Amino acid sequence: MVKCKRHGTENQDNALHCQECREKIKPKKAKKGLNKFILIGLGILGPIVLTVVVLILTSTP
Repeated sequence: MVKCKRHGTENQDNALHCQECREKIKPKKAKKGLNKFILIGLGILGPIVLTVVVLILTSTP
């Protein structure tokens, strides 16, 4: 169910307008962009952290 921002009226998931006030209901956007940035960050930081850990473990006598 999707709630109207103006009245809080619950509407069907596929509704384009609120049943109560006929105001346009904006569809929820997926957070795909955030997931993409997390994966890119892990792809960059992961090998760096792994390299540092390996260097620390191999350099201790």
